[in-house]
Amino acid sequence: MDRLEIVRRNGILSLKLPSKSNLIASAINECSGFVEESGVSDPFSPIVVVRELLSNAICHGNQNNAEKAVFIRMDRLKQDRIMIMVRDEGEGFDYSSISTQLPEEPGRQSRRGYALIYALTESVEFNKKGNQITAFVAVR
Repeated sequence: MDRLEIVRRNGILSLKLPSKSNLIASAINECSGFVEESGVSDPFSPIVVVRELLSNAICHGNQNNAEKAVFIRMDRLKQDRIMIMVRDEGEGFDYSSISTQLPEEPGRQSRRGYALIYALTESVEFNKKGNQITAFVAVR
């Protein structure tokens, strides 16, 4: 597998892609299109959440192993929420130890992903293994 697989069915977007960082932009474009088609007036929050979750899944979950896939599912729930689920094929991790605080150095790129995710979502749920996260984003 070396390309993005896209399925749109019944108002749900499903993506599957190998853990290649060069495919992140294509996945984000598909997610952006889905958000726009869902009638969301401000797509900032759901797109930032998808980008952070996808980057984490590729880099940390699958450790950039292109043989492992990342799965994304987006669903517009009622009028005011989008559900974003991202799952990788990695070993998982202990999500109870996540820091949701921004790093003290504001320009630092690393270690701010989950702080952004938690700031932009209503709620976040992990599976027991720690290789799947479901985020619920309020939208207008």
